[in-house]
Amino acid sequence: MNRGQHRKSSVVIEFLKKKPVYLSAVGLAAVAGVAMIMPNGTSHAAPSLASYGTGAPPTSWGGTPQSDGSISGGQTLYPQSPSPELPSDWQGIGPDGPAEGNMFFDHWGELQGPGGTGGPVPAWLEHYDVTYANDSTKPIESNNGYETIQASMIQPYIDNIDGYQGSGGSQESQFDTFLYNEAIQDASIWSTNKNGGSSNTVYDLPNLVTDAGGAWSGKYEGGDGDPYAGPLFYWTYAPQAKVSVPAGQILKPGSTFNFDGEAALQTRHATHHWEWAQVVDSNGQIVPGVTIKFANNFGTGTGVAGTPVYLNPNQPSPSTEMTEVNGGTNTPTTSAPVWDYWVDGTGETGWGTGNVPANGHDTITLPSSIADGTYTIQFFVGDYYNRVSQMATAQFTVGNSSNSGITLTASSTTPTTGTPVTLTATVQTPPPSGDTYQIVLENLNGGTLGGSNPTEATSANNVNTYSDTANSQTPISENYEAYLVDETTGVSTPSNEVTVTWSNSSSGGGGLCPAPYDNNETWTSNGNGNETFSWIYNVPYAEYDSKGNFIGCGDNRTPMSQYYPATETNGQISGLSCDPGTPGNMWLPESASAWGQQNSYAAQSNGTQYNWYAMDQQHGWDGFENGGPTASQISGTYYINGTKYYSYGPGQGSTPWAYARPDSGFGFRIMWTGSPHSLPTSGTVTYTMTNPDGASKSWSEPLVINSDTLNTQGTSMPGLNEPPPFSNEFVSAWTQLPKVLSNNELASWSLSSSSSTALANGAHISVAISLNTQNAGTITMNVPTMVCLFNYPAWFFNQVHSTTVDGQTYTGTVAATDGQQ
Repeated sequence: MNRGQHRKSSVVIEFLKKKPVYLSAVGLAAVAGVAMIMPNGTSHAAPSLASYGTGAPPTSWGGTPQSDGSISGGQTLYPQSPSPELPSDWQGIGPDGPAEGNMFFDHWGELQGPGGTGGPVPAWLEHYDVTYANDSTKPIESNNGYETIQASMIQPYIDNIDGYQGSGGSQESQFDTFLYNEAIQDASIWSTNKNGGSSNTVYDLPNLVTDAGGAWSGKYEGGDGDPYAGPLFYWTYAPQAKVSVPAGQILKPGSTFNFDGEAALQTRHATHHWEWAQVVDSNGQIVPGVTIKFANNFGTGTGVAGTPVYLNPNQPSPSTEMTEVNGGTNTPTTSAPVWDYWVDGTGETGWGTGNVPANGHDTITLPSSIADGTYTIQFFVGDYYNRVSQMATAQFTVGNSSNSGITLTASSTTPTTGTPVTLTATVQTPPPSGDTYQIVLENLNGGTLGGSNPTEATSANNVNTYSDTANSQTPISENYEAYLVDETTGVSTPSNEVTVTWSNSSSGGGGLCPAPYDNNETWTSNGNGNETFSWIYNVPYAEYDSKGNFIGCGDNRTPMSQYYPATETNGQISGLSCDPGTPGNMWLPESASAWGQQNSYAAQSNGTQYNWYAMDQQHGWDGFENGGPTASQISGTYYINGTKYYSYGPGQGSTPWAYARPDSGFGFRIMWTGSPHSLPTSGTVTYTMTNPDGASKSWSEPLVINSDTLNTQGTSMPGLNEPPPFSNEFVSAWTQLPKVLSNNELASWSLSSSSSTALANGAHISVAISLNTQNAGTITMNVPTMVCLFNYPAWFFNQVHSTTVDGQTYTGTVAATDGQQ
């Protein structure tokens, strides 16, 4: 038997049998990022690692490893229960325990740091091999070698591989405790007797190193041909964080501005990391009402990875759950670790090297009630292994002086109906020289502006005065506000608010009969969200007797009505957790040509295990694909309360509205228009995902009423013989796409550059919207193909989710919440 067959040939593969922490073999090949090698470090092995510690087995237990992989001499040993580290059917139970083993001491080993070089150091690891099973139906696996240490050595190893190296403060202390609790679960008990007797408990070292963010290199140290050669492990540094905010600006209460959260990472096998930020005042108190949005995020908690990271890994329940953000590392386990840099989820070649697109920055929105003063943003980064960086900070100033930012005026605030009003926004303090900025006018509660968009108007770039007109033919009060939007920094500064009230002109009386009037106003539901408003239009007239004397007033009564059909229009895809691009411009970690060459090379050099080329062809890769890391489906922008949002794909009227990556998430919004007497109240969205072969799966999510987009003038008649105007409001929903259909068949996806082929071969997600109204029943709408699956699935980049593997349940882990495996 070759000795290498007894070794754990892949720590990652072994660990996949045990814990939901590492990527699948497919996922490892898909990772992409930008790396920068740090200056060479040094080999890191403390003197405390030169002994295998107290409580070790007698030296008589150990045999001598032979060149053919066998172990000569030593004591015959038996795995005992409970040994969570070993398969349960190996463990000695009764006189016919199924497995036997031997052990020897590895005299050499090495812990090597980032970029490090150096020779081996004494390690005295205990190497156990299971070599024989009485039951021929339970063969011993070839990769059953276990490098182990005594309990007394767990903490010394943690001190040398945790990545903080004694400088991590409370973050290091919390992680070390977490790591120790993980390590003691990886126990195995060996005895000289099938039924117990003299025994020794040891703990798995490769798992400890990997839990700490390191890896086994696949190499051994100790000299060529040395049978006592021990493993070479690489350890990695804990993540580091930086944060920056726009310099030299006084931010107004209620404004939105960019900040850049920077992460330096060394962990392997990851496409993502975690971030957390908060704003505190000069007394260190958290400021309530602050909204922080991380660019390129997968949502909070489970997201893509399925295992949340907490600021305190020992107390996940009360501790803050961090937000999962794009960006990991791609260093293979066979190489010394290097740093990868990410700013706002965008890959960089170093700290803050400027590749973040204008629309890709993290943002902070301040509450309108925030006081003037100096504030601090506190920023943390968490890596794939629950290590949290030390806190990074940056300061900014809030001020509300009248001569800063932008002001808004109106030519009249009390016009008569039908009279236009000029709204003028004036920049008092322009953004820094070189920045690109615009003025945005918003009608906060209606639609009276004169341009193509009655609720919003936007100036050209870099103008300091901008005007637009507003008008109403009916009596109404409208509120307006302007925003100075710095496109370069993302700072959105609001102006003062202006209210304009239109009223009818006074009319004289003096006639013998009253003026015309309306009465008998009635609302009637037509069902399906439709409603009719009815009233009587009365025109009084004078009545005279035969002698021409006035005797009273009569009414010409005319029944009137207005029908309000409910419609749902302007549908948009409003969010994609992992934008896959389009068949004509697909998102890839590198250029499409380089990606295709890489996959072809992988097929030639790695055989079928990593045969990406063959798999790509099965999913329609034709070699004509275009795309790269900047590809996206962003098709438009819109503002709500000064905050910019994006829409994706062509939207309603196209098939599909947009493409989505399998196992990712998407959101949509659509505008309801209908009766002001029957506004939307609630709703449900039923999604059905269908493969080309007909297999499907359905699920439901709540429909969200976006009340801040409501445009209504109420239910009262605004003028004589004039029914209330139609109202409109956006509703929206978000869903996470399942990995499999009801029959456990994987959702289909395409890599084709042809839109028709991608649409034919990708799973379709149809949507049934059910929208409840106040008084007119329920509106239903069906979209046959809102989204089509395209590009590599998000689960290629996933962790293993289940905490139960091969019948063994592991504690200290977090399972998936979406049922994915």
